[in-house]
Amino acid sequence: MLSSYKGTRNSKIAKCYPLPDVAQVVIDPDTQRRYFRGRLLGKGGFARCYEVTDMKTNQGYACKVVAKARIAKPHQRKKIVNEIEIHRSLNYPYVVGFHGFFEDDKNVYILLELCSRKSLVQLLKQRKSLLEPEVRYFMRQAIKACSYLHSQNIIHRDIKLGNFFINNDMQLKLGDFGLACRVGASTHDDMTVCGTPNYIAPEVLKKGRHGYEVDTWALGCVMYTLLVGRPPFETMSLKETYTRIKTNQYVIPSRISRSAAKLIQKFLSNNPQSRPCLHTVCETDEFFVKGFVPSSLPSSCCMVPPRFTALHRSSSTSEQKGTIKPTSDKINYVLTKLQLNDENTNDRSKWIDKETKSSCSSSPTQDPTIHLVSPDDLYRKLSACLTCMPKVSDSSPSVDISTTSTESTRLSSISTNDGSSSDTLRKLYVCKWVDYSNKYGFGAELSDGSVLVRFNDGSKMTLTRDRQLVRYCGKEKQICSFHPESAPEKLGRKVILLEYFATYMEKHLLKGTRQENTLSTLDRESTPFLAIWVRTQKAMVIYLSNGTMQVNFFGDHTKIILNPGAHDELVTFINENREHSDYILSNILQYGCPQNVATRLEYCKMMLRKLSGFASEETSI
Repeated sequence: MLSSYKGTRNSKIAKCYPLPDVAQVVIDPDTQRRYFRGRLLGKGGFARCYEVTDMKTNQGYACKVVAKARIAKPHQRKKIVNEIEIHRSLNYPYVVGFHGFFEDDKNVYILLELCSRKSLVQLLKQRKSLLEPEVRYFMRQAIKACSYLHSQNIIHRDIKLGNFFINNDMQLKLGDFGLACRVGASTHDDMTVCGTPNYIAPEVLKKGRHGYEVDTWALGCVMYTLLVGRPPFETMSLKETYTRIKTNQYVIPSRISRSAAKLIQKFLSNNPQSRPCLHTVCETDEFFVKGFVPSSLPSSCCMVPPRFTALHRSSSTSEQKGTIKPTSDKINYVLTKLQLNDENTNDRSKWIDKETKSSCSSSPTQDPTIHLVSPDDLYRKLSACLTCMPKVSDSSPSVDISTTSTESTRLSSISTNDGSSSDTLRKLYVCKWVDYSNKYGFGAELSDGSVLVRFNDGSKMTLTRDRQLVRYCGKEKQICSFHPESAPEKLGRKVILLEYFATYMEKHLLKGTRQENTLSTLDRESTPFLAIWVRTQKAMVIYLSNGTMQVNFFGDHTKIILNPGAHDELVTFINENREHSDYILSNILQYGCPQNVATRLEYCKMMLRKLSGFASEETSI
């Protein structure tokens, strides 16, 4: 934290003095404010950082604690004073906030902004590497933070993953100014070797003059590490790492896009003067200007990759081939700037950026309240089926029914015991979806062409395939139906969003696995609502109000769908080649099913149990 060099020299110093001992309640001697010590957030060679709470205001802070035994010598004391003086002078959205400092007989305490999601180190440890849109999002903020420091005549000198913290809103915050210095007549020519080995610029190792460009070099190392999963010059030996830095020996994997590779090479230029200008790089470099940059990131990306839909995939593919899509091809642009053939387009589009939290107080047609089909019944049936069904080897569910294997014929057959076929069951599934919950909600297109949206406030809308009927369910659980052009005034903005979701999925997403010849068309008045959606580490789980459940697995892109019927359930498995295999649940109970289907049904069973908790909050929709 306060160390001037993160190498073997510090490990020797660390053995000489104990880390600070912090009481459960810390008191500021000057103001008499009391702070309750919470969990340990992190520790370095010279300091510990705790979460503390002001016992008067209940405000949380990160408290950096330095033992006075560590700063007994004048130059050590000067170092901590320098850190405090520099940090307290800064005020910028992408810099950790400074909230004060005090000392007692044992320690010095520095109160800082609490960043609840820790640092990029923890993020990368969980994720291994990040997607390019995520890297653009974080690097823009990192660059702006460094650019701000430089505008204040400050060099950070210890830019690395561990010093970029993430707050609750997934914003990046640059912290730890223990090695920072103000540029002056003597400081600018400083030849002190400082920093963290994997991020040190070559001019620092060569003990030559160095300035702002050392931060630019380190940003290149950060960008490389986020994309690749390891620092560019990392080796098992410190000496070898330094040799590679001095000779600029590193390899960019071929999977990294051309524009990303070019920017990394600019950042890691051996000539400091050839490195990019941080004040302009975000507005001029191809990596930022022509690539997809999300306006925000969901907190789930701390654990699993966010989904940027087919639009991001096509952008990345085009970039790899050298044909870059324009910046306007972004989800935010598509959902907020699409033009509708309507006289009132300009007035209506102004509603989009407002919160969509209105509900229906009056409507042209009031329908009866529709009750959510509870997941409990399907859970019980599926649980009994999986427990009692016979074991079957993992054979293809689409095997030729002319085979001599009686078991295979049974697996391929979808006839019920009384001779009725699965065609009497409604086969309905989600063929397209888009997660825009960071701003508006979650949208899906069904295999019958209808569009469903669940807004962030819990209200829901459906749009029929012919785009002539909208059905809305608000917080009061009352259903109302109307033509899109005759929407109640309070629902205007939501109808606009519904239409934009529909247009976006139609124009920008792949056609999915729609197979209209196998579908039974639903009555317009019985289109289900999107009741629950959950993204897990393994899959996207979607549950409709009529009891239909669908699980899309991220790993192999397979899908399993359970459609309810009056007397039985239709189980559909869609493999990685988009080939459908249909089963009747009662037949699975009698004959079993292939192991790859059974494994996915087990996952469905587990999720149905969890969905019961969500469904209890939606007793009727």
